[in-house]
Amino acid sequence: MALATLRLGLALKNHRTGRRALAQWEGIYNRHTQLGLIFVCCLIGGYGLGMLSMPGSASVRLFAPAFFLWHAGSPALRGRGYTAGA
Repeated sequence: MALATLRLGLALKNHRTGRRALAQWEGIYNRHTQLGLIFVCCLIGGYGLGMLSMPGSASVRLFAPAFFLWHAGSPALRGRGYTAGA
């Protein structure tokens, strides 16, 4: 889905810069924005479901390393870095 969104975005960029004229650029633009919205919603939903499932999976010995990596890496992705014990 993300690749389809990027492909439509590239077609719109080529149309805007004059490299290739599109006859139905409005339809492509609408489809591009719809796919982008769906992709972002799926991304946010997956992140939220992962956060909700963490308390239950932390107690399972098999998932303990993944639980640690999630909590060590999540603040780093948000630009706060990892601080032990804080």
